Amino acid sequence: MAQGPMPRHSFAFPNTPPNYDELANRSALTKILPFLYLGNVHDATVLPVKHFQDNQISHWINCAREVQMSSAQRALLQKGVISYTSLGMCDTLDENIFVYLKKAFLIIERARQESRPCCVYCRCGVSRSATVVCSYLLWYYSIALDDALRGLMIRRSCVRPNPSFLAQMVQLEQIKTLVLHPPKESSSAKSTPPPSRASSTQPEDMSIESASPSPALTTACKISATLEGVAVLS
Repeated sequence: MAQGPMPRHSFAFPNTPPNYDELANRSALTKILPFLYLGNVHDATVLPVKHFQDNQISHWINCAREVQMSSAQRALLQKGVISYTSLGMCDTLDENIFVYLKKAFLIIERARQESRPCCVYCRCGVSRSATVVCSYLLWYYSIALDDALRGLMIRRSCVRPNPSFLAQMVQLEQIKTLVLHPPKESSSAKSTPPPSRASSTQPEDMSIESASPSPALTTACKISATLEGVAVLS
């Protein structure tokens, strides 16, 4: 990846950590966009029928590796009224979010195009699912990372992507910046034939799943094992 100034993340989260057990055992469905919701395992395992009836949620993206499809979801899937996708993410510092983003983005985009809402969820709706939703806003709407995080926090105060996910979203923002504002060609490079495929902001045209966090970002995020106290990642 071309070298350039690294976008800075300066959004500060509250120091009080959320109660994860409580969040996993109560409904916490949050509407982010008309076609996009952020939820937790309770929404997916206990309330999918209610959410289908009340909100027409027809696409479910399970971000958590340890969470299985619920019997209620399976019944709706067998009726052909929902789609279900498991990403299998771990909420760890060595997890590479770029492996999962393309698949998630395509499903969310399908939900938007069909006007059939999608719910992205994990165990608590705090880190993994929030990271996928925030990355989608950053990539498709060109929203700055800090603004995307702030917007999610306004709607869902428990949002806390882990430090590694934050660092990788900084890298995603840099990739997006390079796509929108590619470096000017030097005089010596003008004679080089153009690439066979043009750059695109669409994930199917850009192999973001093959990207990986840079060593500098990985080192920065591992300085702190928890999100609390991490106000700036650079």
